[in-house]
Amino acid sequence: LAIAQTPRVPGKFNGARSARWLLFGEAVRQGCVAALAAADGMEGDPALLDANWLQAVGGDLSDAARLTHPEVLSDGLSIKPHPSAKQGLCAIHGLQQLLADPRFAPEHIEAVEVHVPPAYAPMLDRDPPRTNRLASLVSAPWQLALATFQPTLLDDVARDAWPEDPRLPAFAARVRVVADPALDALYPASYPARLVVRTADAQQELLVRESPGDPALAFDAAQLIDKARRMLGAGSPGLETVRLALQWPAQDTVPPALLRGAAASPL
Repeated sequence: LAIAQTPRVPGKFNGARSARWLLFGEAVRQGCVAALAAADGMEGDPALLDANWLQAVGGDLSDAARLTHPEVLSDGLSIKPHPSAKQGLCAIHGLQQLLADPRFAPEHIEAVEVHVPPAYAPMLDRDPPRTNRLASLVSAPWQLALATFQPTLLDDVARDAWPEDPRLPAFAARVRVVADPALDALYPASYPARLVVRTADAQQELLVRESPGDPALAFDAAQLIDKARRMLGAGSPGLETVRLALQWPAQDTVPPALLRGAAASPL
């Protein structure tokens, strides 16, 4: 029922007010309505999953059997810590780790290389971040600049206002994205990044295979609530919806047993 309402190719999203959010919301709505209809006994055409629909959308990576595989549906779930391109999150996480080393204080960093699989290297450095909202979320140089000097702005999902901080473009100019075929073996199971950070006196390389929210660094209930608070605001009705889904009390105190149960939930 949901697939019957889904276009094969949504097109490229452009402009300052991309319709990506609208179409995403519509996809969620259609999925919920389809699930409710199915629960009420309405039947669709399962042959849609047996035909070439998934192949047309997903290409060689499509596999209908994965839609019902428990490891994919739960253990394989990845949650973004910030509204940034998934392909750049390992680079952000890696740089944040290196910045904790006094040798790599922001004022000492002269150059950063971000090595990623060739499949998405052009995407991370294709458009200047000022081009549109989506470009500011995708640009690896810009995301790393925010992570270095304005980390709270990584959580700015709207990107309505441009931060007038001269340190940001200056740092972004020192970041270079490198297509590295040696990382192909890790992709698409993960979206790795190998960082090479240089100062006048030191150089450090770091291979990052997982970012916070990936299965190997899975979020627990407390981290999910924290993300919801950062994204939605402390008084948002949406935050209460997340609390309800996780059975999290409003006073932000929770017994350890409940915390373990919420962390294990498919949500």
